[in-house]
Amino acid sequence: MFNSFFIHRLITGHLPYQAYMLTPFILYFMLRPLPPTGQRRGGRLALDVACAGMIFAYMVYSGMNSLGVPVILSIALCGMAHGALHGGDRDFWTRLALGGAAGVALSISKMAAMGAFASNFPRSGYPMLGLDSLTNMVWFLGQTLFFWPDGTLIRGARLFAEGKYWVMSPQYYEFSVSPGPLLIIIVGALMWGRGRRERQETRRPSTPAILRGLAMVTVIVIPIFLAFNFKIPALEAMLKKIPLISSHGHFTTWFVIYIPLIIIATAMALQRPPLSRVAGTLVVITLLALAVQTAYRDRSFYTTQYYNYHPIVDSYYAARDGAYTPSVEGMKKYGKVLRGWAANSAAPFGGDDFLTQNSSSMLCYEPIFGYWREKFPMDILRPGPAMAEQGGYLNLKNPACFIYPYENSCQPGNHFTTAQHQKADNFRRYKPFKFAMPYWQRMANGVTLASWVLALGFLAAYTVTRRIRRL
Repeated sequence: MFNSFFIHRLITGHLPYQAYMLTPFILYFMLRPLPPTGQRRGGRLALDVACAGMIFAYMVYSGMNSLGVPVILSIALCGMAHGALHGGDRDFWTRLALGGAAGVALSISKMAAMGAFASNFPRSGYPMLGLDSLTNMVWFLGQTLFFWPDGTLIRGARLFAEGKYWVMSPQYYEFSVSPGPLLIIIVGALMWGRGRRERQETRRPSTPAILRGLAMVTVIVIPIFLAFNFKIPALEAMLKKIPLISSHGHFTTWFVIYIPLIIIATAMALQRPPLSRVAGTLVVITLLALAVQTAYRDRSFYTTQYYNYHPIVDSYYAARDGAYTPSVEGMKKYGKVLRGWAANSAAPFGGDDFLTQNSSSMLCYEPIFGYWREKFPMDILRPGPAMAEQGGYLNLKNPACFIYPYENSCQPGNHFTTAQHQKADNFRRYKPFKFAMPYWQRMANGVTLASWVLALGFLAAYTVTRRIRRL
């Protein structure tokens, strides 16, 4: 609950990352013991698959797409660690595969539309940033996973690409689970090693254990390999061709893979002798360290990023109470607008407030168009009334053209035509309007609808059956 990644991304406003906190629930459904045989085993397996699939689908619907691969790798890593201690590998991998497939089926409608949108505005042109030395990498990992990003870290662990250094904001360095787990893991590992020496254990690991260990090491090394600036052109070219991954400018975010594993390793160390005899004391010390770090660490960067939310919140309540009817009457310019390049700076504070004035900001920030909105198709968009006509087009972009341009006979970023006046009027009043969809999107919609009906129907049937058995 207190890992720095979650809370500081939420403070920053990266709301899609809230779904990251559901990762432990997926692990619960993947790893809990199944009945040995019979009908109960099949029912429990189906229940775990359905529940995990729904959580996977929620992650997609929440917009947590950039964390999809790291979360799956984190789940696989914890599953392999569980298998090394307790076995049950087949049950874990079966549920992970089926749960992942269920998640895809439950969310493929959005995944298809999202893929179509992203393919029209690829973000693979940014250089992939990396740390420029092994020393910086070791310092970065230790500091971010167990302490907090201070000024020294941000200046010393600058990301490097194309002969330039890039300094990221502090929220990109937030992963800490406090220094307490580090102390427990180190002490536990030293005592475990001493115990092995005293017992003179020389047993060689089995081949499956070796293969599992190599697989775990491979997953652990992946984020380090990607975040370290090896500057291998072939590797960068390959990554630029992989969907989702190609849009990454840096891979430090993938360090979230380590958070669940560190927490599990801490609990495992406390459960095993001789640490188990002093586990209560160590837990108290760890909680005190966590409380001190949480209460006294410097958050001046976040407190100075002020945004006055009152206009939008007040207009929401006014709309809810019927005192204000949201609509888009016109376009307003906030800041500098360049025709060939949508903007030369980040989105200015206050631009979103135009929504409370029945207007839309010409410089609204959407990362799919680039960090500086350099790919935003400005076209003929201009300040003025939304329904103003110019050359057969209205001053309002058609959202269907962003996703399905071919089916709607337009190009990404095109405006509503004057012949589509009624559709544009519905859109600017937040009402639905008809547009064409490709056959594959209609199929995806059908698969998603059928999957939700089946999943919810199964959960209802499972609940009723359980209650009948108890009677």
